[in-house]
Amino acid sequence: MLACGHMLTYTVYMPQSSLSEYIPKLRSFYKSNHRLPTQREMCQLLGFSSRNQAYRLVSRLTEEGFISKDEVGRIVPRTLLGVPFIEQGVQAGPNTLALDEELAGYVSLDEMMILDLKEPLMFVVTGDSMEGEGIYDGSMIIGERARSIKDGDVVIIEIQGGGRSVKYYRKDSKGKVRFESTSPRYKPIYPSEDEPISILGTVKWVINKK
Repeated sequence: MLACGHMLTYTVYMPQSSLSEYIPKLRSFYKSNHRLPTQREMCQLLGFSSRNQAYRLVSRLTEEGFISKDEVGRIVPRTLLGVPFIEQGVQAGPNTLALDEELAGYVSLDEMMILDLKEPLMFVVTGDSMEGEGIYDGSMIIGERARSIKDGDVVIIEIQGGGRSVKYYRKDSKGKVRFESTSPRYKPIYPSEDEPISILGTVKWVINKK
């Protein structure tokens, strides 16, 4: 039993791994309400038993750079609505490219551009084979993980033992698949048993420097 007048203090620890559980729910709330939840709303949204837990989460998200506060003290997104960015992305030139798989961080874009994408990823492009589609050397592309692909889609592909590339997806009447560039200087790529090709996703947005 604690003596009268003594106070028991404790700290709620929020491990890094728990952020991945909460961030998708915060993004979903923002998509529906065009704002982030208050601490009281966080308790309901995330199943917290006290506002102290919500306070700790806000502090952690602020420290990690996901959110900040505006001039009146409301929490606003920084990189919370961003997409993972792979610094060396896809090749629009020769067929293959060895890639560094490390994520370089998160790039925050206009939230209405990316929130409807289920699994967005951003890449930087090197090469000129897709210039006819407005994809240039240095362009940034936002893609979505492949679910359904149709003839004529611009896709991000991965060639086994090579790297990634961005091409047109083509499928003829016999079901044979090939991947084409917009430039006639580059030959189509055909999957084979010796060189299988995986489709990572379709290109949804292209960002070019002015």
